[in-house]
Amino acid sequence: MRIAYVCYRDAFVPDGVVKKINGQTAYWRTAGHEVQVFCVAPRPAGGRTQSLDGVVSTIPSRRKRVSVTRALFRQVRDYAPDLVYLRYDFYLPPPIGLLRSVPTALEVNTDDASEWAIRSRRAALYTRPNRRLIFANTDGFVCVTHELARTSAIASSGKPTIVIGNGIEPGTARPLPRPENERPRLAFVGHPHLRWHGVDKLLWLAEQLPEIDVEIVGYAAADAPRAPANVTFHGFLPQQAYEPILARTDVAVGTLALHRNSMTEASPLKVREYLLYGIPTITAYDDTDFLGERPWFILQLPNAEENVRMHLDEIRAFVARVRGRRIPREEVLGRLSSERKEVERLAFLERLEGSWLRAPRRSSRRAA
Repeated sequence: MRIAYVCYRDAFVPDGVVKKINGQTAYWRTAGHEVQVFCVAPRPAGGRTQSLDGVVSTIPSRRKRVSVTRALFRQVRDYAPDLVYLRYDFYLPPPIGLLRSVPTALEVNTDDASEWAIRSRRAALYTRPNRRLIFANTDGFVCVTHELARTSAIASSGKPTIVIGNGIEPGTARPLPRPENERPRLAFVGHPHLRWHGVDKLLWLAEQLPEIDVEIVGYAAADAPRAPANVTFHGFLPQQAYEPILARTDVAVGTLALHRNSMTEASPLKVREYLLYGIPTITAYDDTDFLGERPWFILQLPNAEENVRMHLDEIRAFVARVRGRRIPREEVLGRLSSERKEVERLAFLERLEGSWLRAPRRSSRRAA
């Protein structure tokens, strides 16, 4: 197949999503497909270089967002793909003409209606028509959780749907040595100002457990001016810079407040990275790749506002139990490796394109 991967993303920050897209499309190429990434992106700050492997159209100003986005969609059409793989996001305007002319798989990573409701009221108002138009004109859904696949907008569509949790390339997270800290050390990697990460809970935990040290990557000290003395902020760091921090970490911390997004299930890329590094992890949601299980290396707290406060003793006991240990790679690799997931994804995309070609009305419209 000739696949166009279309997304809206900051292509100049080597975060987990950019690494995921690069890894996905690289694997698709090794499987014999022709792939091109088309990305509309905010203007880079501070002279950053492009991290995403693809055609990137940057938005120089808010006024230019519509024209830049339309121009990118024209580039996709000129590429003449057999299938469009669209990462669902806030598109302005939505790519309706493109979706009606080419079979499209829509990757859904979050419940954007809930997310934007707590981030921006104006954006939340636009989300409804954006979501309705894109969902109505896609041909199939790739959801990263079962919870997203069960939402009414997807479940009632009658369209082909598959659930594939986020995966990670094994080579991007080498096994780390066992830490030998005098004091237990916790670490969190994320982005500031996202309330569902629950960093406020992590700061409270640090205050209650002065015998531990906490390192937070992605946040600057100014993002939490009242943090206790046993918390260190590192700001944004690329992976090669935060890997030494994780190497001395006893316990990593994932999302603690997904309930603030009205969600219960997730498959965060940062947690997959923690686990492939071999670091025992604290979470507070149902993980798509560990549903119904309680492995020794994951402490799953309830997905509720008071989860950290009500389970302080359990957290303390977990940290003491796993301190200085690493997860054997064979216990997580088969579940989290991106290779198995991409084989499954490509098979779904091939079925989707085949269904389109077998439908006379659609194939004739495409030829027109």
